[in-house]
Amino acid sequence: GRLIHALLQTLPEIAADRREATGRQFLAREPDISPDEIEEMLSVTLTTLNDPNFTSVLAPGGRSEAAIVGTLPNGQMVNGRVDRLIITPDEILIIDYKADRPAPTDAAAVEVAYRVPLAAYRAVWADIYPDRPVRCALIYTYGPRLIEIPGGELSESLTRVDSGV
Repeated sequence: GRLIHALLQTLPEIAADRREATGRQFLAREPDISPDEIEEMLSVTLTTLNDPNFTSVLAPGGRSEAAIVGTLPNGQMVNGRVDRLIITPDEILIIDYKADRPAPTDAAAVEVAYRVPLAAYRAVWADIYPDRPVRCALIYTYGPRLIEIPGGELSESLTRVDSGV
């Protein structure tokens, strides 16, 4: 997972025709992975990057490993990092990468442990940009699959944590 995350951080900024070679060079520096593992990780990453469903999410210009620091309405501090952050004049999009196998089929099947941080990050960004919708999604690299978590479900996840439920 760590190496695929690293590839997804850097390869979107590389020209499409150079991504495979760049990714291969990066992975070849890792002493503890086999040639088969290199091929699998590169395949998963390039499949994700080349999937038309992810074009806008993984396009150059997004921020990788973006820090998020703020305060929730209940006063709790949030200090985290998101895998990808896209800020446009129309919206904020927060993306987290997951390498779970198998990937869930829809938002309802996404673990609460993944929803809660996204909900906190969403709340912080909504406070910073009250004029823009803040959307959150997970990219499961095995599939690949993009699952957006509806705002209502994120708010519910955050409320459950606040109430101790």
